[in-house]
Amino acid sequence: MYLTPIEKALRIIGKAQLARELGLTRAAIYAWAKNGRIPAHYILRIEQMSGVSRFELSPEIYGSEADI
Repeated sequence: MYLTPIEKALRIIGKAQLARELGLTRAAIYAWAKNGRIPAHYILRIEQMSGVSRFELSPEIYGSEADI
């Protein structure tokens, strides 16, 4: 089963834990998972917490790792 990068990060961290760490509601985290987008200002923090790279989480902002 394929997991999107957002789904991977959420499985590692957990939706409730991520919401607590970022000071958000679980509903906000569920909305990210549903629409497949994380607001840009949370990407680096989620990368640190989950180990899922910023390039996977938001290639439209960070490009691909191959571009480095």
